[in-house]
Amino acid sequence: MNPPRKGEEGGGTGVAAPPKLPPDTERVCTGSTEYRDRFNYKSDALFASPFGSRRSILSLLNRLRIPYTLLERAAIMSKTSRDFIKLWLPVIVWLCFISFMSTGTFSAENTFSVVRAVLESLFPRLGPDHVAALHVIIRKAAHVFEYFTLGLLLLRAFRAGSLGAWKWRWPFLATICLILWSLGDEFHQSFVPTRTASMTDVVIDTAGGVLAQFAGAFWHRYLRRRSTPRLCSL
Repeated sequence: MNPPRKGEEGGGTGVAAPPKLPPDTERVCTGSTEYRDRFNYKSDALFASPFGSRRSILSLLNRLRIPYTLLERAAIMSKTSRDFIKLWLPVIVWLCFISFMSTGTFSAENTFSVVRAVLESLFPRLGPDHVAALHVIIRKAAHVFEYFTLGLLLLRAFRAGSLGAWKWRWPFLATICLILWSLGDEFHQSFVPTRTASMTDVVIDTAGGVLAQFAGAFWHRYLRRRSTPRLCSL
């Protein structure tokens, strides 16, 4: 059989079939009313809308003459802002809470009366020395709780939802941040008349934060195992 002539390659219409472009090939605007799409599966997701089909949205964008690249950048920036708020807003709120706990309102004199009333109601035979000792333990445990929670939040922020291989820079950065905040917190307490700065508290805070890193590492390992598909052996 003879090979088809040049005019028969387009299905007998006399026009050669245009070459097929890759799906991610950029197309260029060739006129004021004609845009050639630059879309792949990612941009389809960006412009998906419950108010209309993708084609109707593209038609509206063509009429408005808005470049697709600008819209993609705006969508990426919006997603980045949402991710930043989701990851770092809890950290900021908890830092504010730690700063509030370092004010004179929660000095040892003010908390002792509350702790003594609770302990005496629960354990009437408890002596004054035991009450004072338990008061110190409770205050130090509060330090561990504050910085354990801060360590988890910082690790979550630096990890940014990644389920990939464990990276040691996550706990390292989280630990550095909480140590710096603990030092700043004790420095702040040195200016509060009813509070005192103590390096012992910095060590306790750091211990709570480091404990949070170990807990976060085990949790990350558990999430990775749960998300990894398991093959059933026959």
